[in-house]
Amino acid sequence: MKTKLTQKQYNDAYKKLIKKSELDVDFFVLTFSAAMICILGLQVNSLGIIIGAMIISPLLYPIIAIPASILKKDYKNLANIILFFLICSTIVLLISAFVGFLFPVKNFDLFFTNEINPYKLFYFFIAIFSGLVASFSFFWPKAQEALTGIAISITILPPICMLGVSLTNNNLFFYPTLDIALLNISGIILGSFITLISFRLANKKIR
Repeated sequence: MKTKLTQKQYNDAYKKLIKKSELDVDFFVLTFSAAMICILGLQVNSLGIIIGAMIISPLLYPIIAIPASILKKDYKNLANIILFFLICSTIVLLISAFVGFLFPVKNFDLFFTNEINPYKLFYFFIAIFSGLVASFSFFWPKAQEALTGIAISITILPPICMLGVSLTNNNLFFYPTLDIALLNISGIILGSFITLISFRLANKKIR
């Protein structure tokens, strides 16, 4: 039974993760399409459509690449990853704001209503475990099949879309969705750190 990751496996997975975090045509098209599908899914109040958008969205990759590049001391790629993530998040915000301007939203009953505001901290804990499993699934051989389920469990894309919508709808949802987005991103990063540090402790040769 395999109990630890080798240096080669770690390096190969890291290179693949950095590649998936680059702002290339694939990343742009997937981000643009996921944003459009998500915001339209929110407009028609369809959970199935929103889940589909969350699966398509590649935003998970740069987030889990941040702790990986920090531990690798790969600061050049770290700066690029953060910049790419900010660019893509801005694209999602602008798309959502534009659609929200064309089709003003009167009410969102599906996500982020006042009833869930007292439980926003749960999103942080969910994100921690999701980030933990996401990094494990990406770096551990033959475990990447779990990434689809992880993408569904992490609420990154919908709150960013709703942030954009809030910009053209009297800021009704701005603060709740901003909180949830930041809690999810920080939780994923923390969970990823835990997994990657665990790999290094299990095999002290990993650098």
